[in-house]
Amino acid sequence: MAGVEVGVSDRERVDLIGELERLKSAAAAVQARLAGAMAADATRAVSDRGVRVRAVRSVAGQVGLARRCSPARALTLVGLGRGLVEELPCTLAALAEGRISEWQATLIARETAVLAVDDRRVVDARLGPVLGALGDRGVAAAARRMADQVDPGAVARRVKRAEAGR
Repeated sequence: MAGVEVGVSDRERVDLIGELERLKSAAAAVQARLAGAMAADATRAVSDRGVRVRAVRSVAGQVGLARRCSPARALTLVGLGRGLVEELPCTLAALAEGRISEWQATLIARETAVLAVDDRRVVDARLGPVLGALGDRGVAAAARRMADQVDPGAVARRVKRAEAGR
């Protein structure tokens, strides 16, 4: 793509930047599916919690090498992949369609992490129609607000989780 910045209008540059962002989101969705599948495969037949944790960390190590990121970031990405595939299908679809960024998908996963799986799916379905129309703050606020509506106890668990993380 060398030279695309020469001889084109700013409007064409902006259009290309937008198209590349959609492509990055679509690629992130495929990466999430692959990482989620790897983690699911690695833990499917394992009942011991310690072995499961080590298996997921091993997958995260491989993902980290492939994505050129730290082990901690890779562990987050593997968790995101599993969450999107197993519990947040509308968010995954919006990511695959390029309507949201990987960061926005991460925000949704983070804000709904305190919910039971069924409640998380309810929030995901309610969020689906507005995804792509909100910025980062709006996505996080909408996910938090809907999570609190679906499960009022989520607020207390979120606070407790934040305190434990300090």
